[in-house]
Amino acid sequence: MKNSFVIACNAWADDEMGGAYRIASEFAVHCARKGHDTHYVSMHAGSARRVEYDRKDGVHLWRYPGPANSGGGKSARNLFGHWKGVQEAAKLIRGRLSKGAPVVLNGHTALQYWGLLNPLRGMLKRKVLSVHSPLTAEYLAEKNSKVGAFRDRLALAALSRIEKKIYRASDLILCDSLYTKKRLEADFPSETARRAVVCPGYADAREDMLALSRHDARRKLPAGLWSDNVPYFFTARRLVPRTGVDALIRAAAWIKNTDRASFRVMIAGQGPLSDEYKALSRQLGVADEVRFLGFISEEELRLSHRAADCFVLPTRELECFGLVILEAFASGTPVIATPIGAIPELMAPAPEGLARDNSPEALGERMLAFLRSGGQRNAAHAAKYVAFAKNYEKTKILDRLEVLVMGGENI
Repeated sequence: MKNSFVIACNAWADDEMGGAYRIASEFAVHCARKGHDTHYVSMHAGSARRVEYDRKDGVHLWRYPGPANSGGGKSARNLFGHWKGVQEAAKLIRGRLSKGAPVVLNGHTALQYWGLLNPLRGMLKRKVLSVHSPLTAEYLAEKNSKVGAFRDRLALAALSRIEKKIYRASDLILCDSLYTKKRLEADFPSETARRAVVCPGYADAREDMLALSRHDARRKLPAGLWSDNVPYFFTARRLVPRTGVDALIRAAAWIKNTDRASFRVMIAGQGPLSDEYKALSRQLGVADEVRFLGFISEEELRLSHRAADCFVLPTRELECFGLVILEAFASGTPVIATPIGAIPELMAPAPEGLARDNSPEALGERMLAFLRSGGQRNAAHAAKYVAFAKNYEKTKILDRLEVLVMGGENI
């Protein structure tokens, strides 16, 4: 008998950029194509007032209205808003699950997974949590580890209780990296004991994309954004403090003040600090060098990886995998990154791309060295990057994820 899958995540990949959202969404499509009755619970990206149903690539997609202050932090009000929305979605899902089929719950973000545990209790054969970023650690990273106000301490206590509960409730805890597994086992030893296992993310090295030259990739992107006259650095990040986009902007200013090299920095992504970062680029005199792309589609993301001369990952804190590194390597594109979290695990084919730390100057030094070397992708290095990315081949990883979630692999 086929299983009924309920997959929980903060967003569907078409609605918002993010590695966790992409893995969760593509895993849902993978399960539906395998014939499983697959339901996906996420927040609605628009201004919906009720749970909305859609069907995408065979997946039953249930989007609940997001909290009014969603994106503004994990406040108590925000937590309650997510919990309420998930409860409403769960009521609708219960009546649509295949009769008699075992139900497997797989959470890819903590709040949605937590919200479904109780409403689906009694129906669940198996509960698996995929940890792409630990809940309380992410909150502390967003706050730069400064939790002073009473409401901050209240939110932190609530998140810690939720995190302990979901780990205890899970039959299996999947971690994207060895770094994440070790961190969870150190922070929550009793809750994660003998249940945490590494199952990494993946990259899709598409042959049609690899066949494109940088020139052709740039021509397929929106007119006027990319040219052939200057080297391009590219990043795709959520615009929050943890991801270090401000350090990348400051690195661009450092390069401009140190050298007369011409370059552009293309920043894809959205977030609450978008206006602040645009103002910072103007303040530092690099508004011409730094371009903000906002949300871009999956196809534009792949084309941008191929069009760029170099991808930059400027993470300040808590990088639990670094899927975008694999995507860059799968495009044959070199990477410069900070030595944070799991990033060194994925930089094996390009250790020279690791900055000495996560400061703007360290990033700037690596970027300037790249520019002074000619700013060109080396064909031999590109082949090495692609070969490394193929160790994380998409279908192979999704097949293993399916087996792990269903409980068919001995740990």
